[in-house]
This record gives sequence, C-alpha cells and structure tokens, in this order.
Amino acid sequence: MVNIGNRAFGYCSGLTNIRIPPGVTGIGDEAFSGCYGLTSISIPPGVTDISDRAFMGCFGLTNISIPPGVINIGDSAFSGCSRLTSISIPPEVTNIGDRAFECCVGLTSISIPPGVTNIGEGAFEYSGLTTIIFNSATTMINDKSDNLDTSQAVIPAATKIIGYDPSIAKDYATKHGNTFKVIGILQSISIATPASKLNYTVGDTLDITGLVITGTYSDNSIQPLSITASNITGFNSAVLAKDQVLTITVGAKTTTYKVEILADRLYGNDRIGTAVNVADRFVSSTTAIIAPSADVNLVDALAAAPLAGKTSPILLTDNNTLSDVTKAELIKLKIINVYVVGAISQAVVNQVNAMPGVTATPLKGSDRIGTAAVINSKLTSPAGSFVVGYDALADALSVASYAAANNYSIIVANPDGTLPSAETLASSKVYVIGGPTLVKDIAGATRLAGPDRFATNKVVIDTLGYNYNKIYVANGTDAHLIDSLVASSLAASAGAPIVLTDIATGGDATANDICGTKLVDNAEVVALGGDTVVMTTTLAKFYSVLPTRTVSGVNAIDINTKAGTAPVLPTTVMATMSDGTTKRVKVIWASMTESQYASAGTFMVSGTITNTTTNTTVTVIANVTVTVAARVFTNPSSVNACVGGAQTVNLTAKDEHGNPIPNCTIYLKPNLPGLWITQVNGNTITGSVNMGTSSLTSVQTVNTPVPLFNVPNVPAYNSVAVTGITADHLQTTPVVALTTGLDGTVSITMVDGNLTYVANTASTTVTNSYIIDQGAGICSKSLTFYSDLAGTQYFGSVQLNWAGY
Repeated sequence: MVNIGNRAFGYCSGLTNIRIPPGVTGIGDEAFSGCYGLTSISIPPGVTDISDRAFMGCFGLTNISIPPGVINIGDSAFSGCSRLTSISIPPEVTNIGDRAFECCVGLTSISIPPGVTNIGEGAFEYSGLTTIIFNSATTMINDKSDNLDTSQAVIPAATKIIGYDPSIAKDYATKHGNTFKVIGILQSISIATPASKLNYTVGDTLDITGLVITGTYSDNSIQPLSITASNITGFNSAVLAKDQVLTITVGAKTTTYKVEILADRLYGNDRIGTAVNVADRFVSSTTAIIAPSADVNLVDALAAAPLAGKTSPILLTDNNTLSDVTKAELIKLKIINVYVVGAISQAVVNQVNAMPGVTATPLKGSDRIGTAAVINSKLTSPAGSFVVGYDALADALSVASYAAANNYSIIVANPDGTLPSAETLASSKVYVIGGPTLVKDIAGATRLAGPDRFATNKVVIDTLGYNYNKIYVANGTDAHLIDSLVASSLAASAGAPIVLTDIATGGDATANDICGTKLVDNAEVVALGGDTVVMTTTLAKFYSVLPTRTVSGVNAIDINTKAGTAPVLPTTVMATMSDGTTKRVKVIWASMTESQYASAGTFMVSGTITNTTTNTTVTVIANVTVTVAARVFTNPSSVNACVGGAQTVNLTAKDEHGNPIPNCTIYLKPNLPGLWITQVNGNTITGSVNMGTSSLTSVQTVNTPVPLFNVPNVPAYNSVAVTGITADHLQTTPVVALTTGLDGTVSITMVDGNLTYVANTASTTVTNSYIIDQGAGICSKSLTFYSDLAGTQYFGSVQLNWAGY
C-alpha cells in the first residue's frame, strides 16, 4: 500500500483508533473525514502528504503527531477537530492549506517551522489559539480579509503572534491588531543571492528577480527577508551609468549593490539578425516586407518603408534563399502576407509561399526606378511624395520614417536627375531630397538639401514634424545604412526621426544641432547597431545635450479604485518646468502591496520624476481612495448545524458606500449536494404540482423546496417563482436567483438533507410520490453569491458547516 485512497474510511463513525502501516506515503482526500468516533491515530514516517479534508470532522481526536517528512497539510485537513489540543508540525512542511485547522477550538498554541512558505486562507479561523510562533520572517500568510469582515482572518484576533521584526507575521499583527512579541531584532542585512538583472538599458524599470536578502537578528539567527522594489533607492535608468549604486533598506538597515545603465540598442550578429531584433519590437502585424540584404541591391528597396507603414516589420534575406532566422521570425510573428521587394529571386518567393498560411507577393521592376514604381502602386492615396536621387540611398533613408508614418511615396529619380515618366507625384505635398545634381527642380516642390548626407539629414529633421519623445541614432556611412531601412517602420510607429551620425566626428554636430533644441525631457535615444557601429561615446553626447530645463513642481493627483483592484497610476503627469512652461513628464511609481487596496480607505503612493540633465529627482504623490464595491453581507457570517437541521441566513446587498440595495438580484451557483432552500423571508416555498398522471391530472399545492445541486431523482417541478426567489431548470442544472426587498435584505432557510420533495418516478404517467433525501454532511464549504447570471462577478459568500458536530 502506497496511498490511502480518497474517502477510504470516510464517515466510519464507529472507527475509534487506527494504525497506518509503514510504506504509506500519502493520505488521500477525505480519507478519514467524518470519523467522529476516532480518538487516536498513528501516522508512520514516510508519509509526505496529508491531503484535503483528510481528518475533517474527526472531533474525537485529542492529539496527533505528524511525522518528519510530511511536506503538505492540505485544505481543511483537520477542520472541525474541536477536541484537538496539541499538534506538532515537522520541519519539512512547506504548505499549510486553506482552513487546515479551522474550528479547532481546543488548540491553544502552535509553532510554525521556518520551512513553511505558505499558510492558506482561514487556516486557523475559529480556532482556540492563544499563541502562534512564526520561526521565519517570510512565511506568507494568505490574508484576504478586509475591514468589513474580520471574521475571515487567518488567525483569530485574540491570538498573540510571536515572530521576527521585521517580518510578514508582524505586518499581519499590525493590520489586525493582534498582540505581537519579538523573537529577535534585526541587526544587519546582506545580499545572499544577487539580482538576476544587473545590466539595464535606458528607460528600463528596476527588476529584482532573484535578489535574496537575509537579515541577522539579535538572537544570532539569520532569516531571509521579504523585499519589494520600494525597498531600493538610487535606481535611475534615464541616464547612462557604468556603476550606479543601489541602496537596499530594511528596518533602517542598509546594504548596496551596483548596476550598469546601457544604451537601448537594436542589433544582431549581422544585418539579417538586426532586422529580426527590430521586428521583435512590433506588437502585432499580419504583413511583413522582405528586402535584399546585400548592399549592392539595397537601392532596390528604397521605397519599402512607406509600404511597411507604421505596423509592418522589414526583414532581410539573401537573394537566392530564404534565411532561416527570417523564416523563423515570420512564423513567430504569425505573418500571413509578405511583400518580397527588389532583386530577390523567385526561389525565395516560392519558399515563402510554401510556408503554411503565408502568401508572398513579389514587387520587382526592371531596375531600382521600376521597383520603386511597383512598390508605390501598392500605396493607397499617398499624402505626399519624396523624390530622391538615383544613388542617394542615405537621403532616402533620412525621410524613410516620415514617409512610413505619413503615407508618402518615395520616388527614385533618373540617373540624370529628371523625374521618371511612369511615376505620378502626389497631388498635395512634394519634397525634393538632395541637391540639384541629384534631382532636378520640380515645379511646386520644396527642396531639402545640405552639402552632404549628414547636413541633408539635419535639414530634413529641422523641416518635417516629428515626435521627439524618441529618436533613433544610426551610423550614416554606406556600410550601415541598411540598419536605417529596417528600423524605418519602427521609428514611424513612434513618429520618431532617424538621425544619421558621422562616425568620424562621433556625432558632435548632430547631437548639438539637432537634439539640443528638439528632444523633450526624458526622451528615449535608441541606437541602431552595436557599440562598434554607434559608439557609446556618441550616445552619451546625445544625452548630454538634452534640454536643460528641469521639473520645478508637480501637483498631487487623485486616483480612485475598488477594493481588491490595483489602482492604475498614470505613466506621465503634468509638471511645471523651470522656465515656467508646463508639460507631461514620465514618472516611476513606488510599488504597492495588495493589502493597501484590499479594503476601503485611503493611502498615498510616491512617484519619482528624474531630471536627466541634473540627475536630481522630484517627488509626486498619488492620493488613492479605495471604495468597497457592492457586495452581499450575511447574518450570521457562517452556518454551523447538524445534518437535517434548518438554518436561516439573512442576505443584505450594500453598495460601495454601505447603503442597502433594494430589489437587487443575487445569483447562486448550485454546487452543494444535499442542500435545499425551504423558505424565503420566513415563508415556506410552495407551488402547483400534478400529483396525478398525465391522463388523469390532480394539480395540488405542495411544498417545492429548491435544491442547490443536481437531484438524482429529479423533482416533479422544474421551476419555482415566489416573492424573493426564482428558480429554473430544477430537473437538470438549477438556476437560482434571490431578490432583496425594499430594505436590501432577503432571508433564506436552508436544510441539509432529511426533507421530502415531490419527485418523478420512472414514468411520467405514474403517480408521483414523496421520497426522502438523507442528505450529506457539508463542512467548510461556501455558498457563493454572484451579481451576474454567468457567475463571474463575486458578490459575497457564507461559510457552511453541517458536519454533525
């Protein structure tokens, strides 16, 4: 025997003692549930699991020894063991389940070993505990109670809690008003395991995954400590930093560690890999562009950016075969439409078409001019046109993101600079990019040009309208222009420019002339390529010339939420700047705990705004008001009765302000075998039922109790409708709804078994008869109420115990 099966000895009331043989490793669900005559039991070493409700309702047990090696004590494992006075929990236990020792009124003290990581909801509810000792600072207490219903607390209010300071146990005692006694006082903290993430990119949020902090206490014990990001100060991802020092504070004790803030970069092992990494930034798209990866063929794809627009990634491949990583990215992004542009062979088109559910469309002309014309023919009503030189790839890429964002076509001029006869300019705005040696004058067009590609890029950025919350910085030399092409649609999605930098000068002129006046505070700077393509020193110059104005003040904001729902804090707030202007700035909020918004009340959350130019911070406060959503309250809050006994419960629906809700519908999900509703508002539920046959009817008014389960011998009535309750589908799956009166209250009387009801017999033509349902004990179950018919919106609940004790 390895396991004692589920319900193996359930409700064997004559069983007084039992010895479990060696070799057993598990005690199944309800294995000894309801054995109220059982006074002693011997559990051998080797048992690792005491499953749910294993000894529930064994109120004859006075003590029990759990052997070493047990890992789990399941939900309601000893619930209702009212005469249990002592129990020893071995050190190997890691979990104590929901309501595990509920209603153990004889149990006065218990010690929780340090290995226990979780104590379930209501684990010691209604117990007689006067003292509970926590031998770990981090044992989690699943506290879902609120200030309106403290009866649902895990530990009784009168229980003294003994534990560490600081600890989760102390936090629980503070919240619920339990007396707390300190085992040891924190002397110092240290890092036992460093955080998994020590390298960040600009704009990242702090990630403390893997970080383990331990505390040394005055009793010389070392305990793991529970921390959140709110315990850490000094993190600032708005600026580049080699060794940024973060300070961890717990209970006035501190320790530090270092992180590095790196530039945000998009790059891969090669240009094809870079294109894949850029494509990963797209949230959702069904269309992609595939362009040739070779420099010699890149000019064929000049016009691809407008076709990609703001939503489609641009991927690269070799001319004659579909790259494996590109194919994998198409699958990953669930692309179904692919435009294959430029000098890519039909073999690649065929390989794409061979992919399940993917359709490839080749867009290719006889030369670069023809290819651009074919691509432009796919655009719908272009808002404008850019005309670029035959060999002016850099100029085309300067306008690529703007063209993609604003549906402008990119037209390639003839080698002599004239406009191709096959191309049609947009009827509205037309720009000529580059000097007259590249593109001849066009009537009505605006020329954007400088003495070289970098100066032209500056003129483009100065003239066209971009969103300067973000810029993409690229190497403007010929060997790296393809990075700008694949990033053009991503930049378009943010309305951002692509800035071409001259690696020979480190981007000095570009940084000062372009970014010194345009970039907004806390703007994001993204590099296209690794640190040998766009050097970190270049990026540092961009950060160094960010606007000098700083945040001088910001008003507190008000946030409202419902109890149990995390408040949504804005990512930006309106601030007053040092020059007197106002603008929205980014804010990083401190972490919140569930306990802060678990119940009605108010609390404050602090946020940090970083002035990147001065590395100073400004604090903003969010005042959070938590209101209680409408819910059902019951009187009494729990039912304790013997099988066959009737119990009346008053249900009151209240809104978030505590006002009764008249004529409120409360839905029940019938799932409690043996449980019936016999009365509503003190009136016995009756109805008209045919007590005769189908041919000789005899309709009579009889008692028609409403089952909260699927009755094996289905009732002769399928529905009930009286004041306060409607019930349908009683012969299959009952649907039950209660309605409150003018005072917001409705009362129901319930019976667990031992009642009569009119039931169908084998044939509907035979006189129906009354039968007896003996019922089944219900212990530590909840009758749950919902505000919707589907049973998805929780409205309240009442705890039920019909266990015969």
